[in-house]
Amino acid sequence: KVSVKNFVWFSVLIIMLSVIFVVTGCAHIQLQNLRVTNYPAREWLSRVEIESEKGIAGFLMPITALNPRLLSNSRNAVHDVVAFFPAGEYEKYFVSASVAFTAEIYIFDSINGESVGFFSCGGLFQPEALKISPDGTMLAAGDVGVLSGSVKIFETKDWEEIIEFKTAENDMHIRLAFSSDSKFLAVTSGKTIQIFDIQNKIEVRQIVTNTPIELVSIAFSPDGELIATGGRYDDLVEVWKTGDGSLLKSLRSKIETTSPVSVIKGGIFFTGIPSLSFTPDGKKLLVGVQFSKYGDDSRILVWNSEDWTLDNMLEYSANFDLAPDGKRIALVVNGQALVISNIDNWKIEQVIPEYGYLWDICWSPDCNMIVTVTGSLKRWMLN
Repeated sequence: KVSVKNFVWFSVLIIMLSVIFVVTGCAHIQLQNLRVTNYPAREWLSRVEIESEKGIAGFLMPITALNPRLLSNSRNAVHDVVAFFPAGEYEKYFVSASVAFTAEIYIFDSINGESVGFFSCGGLFQPEALKISPDGTMLAAGDVGVLSGSVKIFETKDWEEIIEFKTAENDMHIRLAFSSDSKFLAVTSGKTIQIFDIQNKIEVRQIVTNTPIELVSIAFSPDGELIATGGRYDDLVEVWKTGDGSLLKSLRSKIETTSPVSVIKGGIFFTGIPSLSFTPDGKKLLVGVQFSKYGDDSRILVWNSEDWTLDNMLEYSANFDLAPDGKRIALVVNGQALVISNIDNWKIEQVIPEYGYLWDICWSPDCNMIVTVTGSLKRWMLN
């Protein structure tokens, strides 16, 4: 006869063996995927398609296994998974995260749409935010990390890692911003801002903001003296002094709502500050405020950074990317269409229909091209 005790032990043994089998199988699948993705660059670039009549050229992402963590939080938020090199020797190149459960970052030639290659961030690092320094010498990559979030900085000349910083909070979105002189990197995780001195490889300041949930946008002022932040489930924008970490100004959208959290048809949907940016002259701060799931209650607020008065409030999409020259702005409308507008008169210059939800948009340094991220990467030639 089989005793109850023996039966329990036998059941536990079967369960343990099943777990080992599943884990081993998953590990084997992961290794197989890594072997596939580590082909030479020309081989893993699966397709290049050019539609000359529309003036666009698009190419598929090198990896099609999308990251559920990014997908589950991607609606109504522009993610920093693509970054162009600044104007100069390498201005035609841009980098992209794989948007998959891998540590690779890919480098593309924006002129011909071909890949140059890729490198690994190492280990289990999964970049969800990328920024290239204004001088073009460094690439910062952030990984939210379930157990330990971190930011790695690489030299772009050889893609060697310079330093790795740990984030203040884990399993929260990371946003990155370089100072204009490329000496400092600001990192958000949860409600916290960390400012790192890159040359000396130290954290010089940590600021706990008043955002209710987590920060989802950050921007340095052109002179590096201020940092603006915006959070999720709120319309609060805070402007901080980088010198001492003190709060300079709290800005509210002045949009009348019944609640700081949008409740639509019984569900709580995204609301907050998905995008913000200082103009190149530092005189204005553009803030995207969103109050519903599909952007129909979105506004762009134009704040005068000299006296912090509200210069303008426009019924535009809150998801945007300001061109490097500060003359035009690319707006994501209803998560799909892309609108190019002049910020002097706010007239729409071009409308680009997209097919698939837009996760990210990024201007080229000459402002003649935009790269969009949906399920694939596409280049849009504007002129």
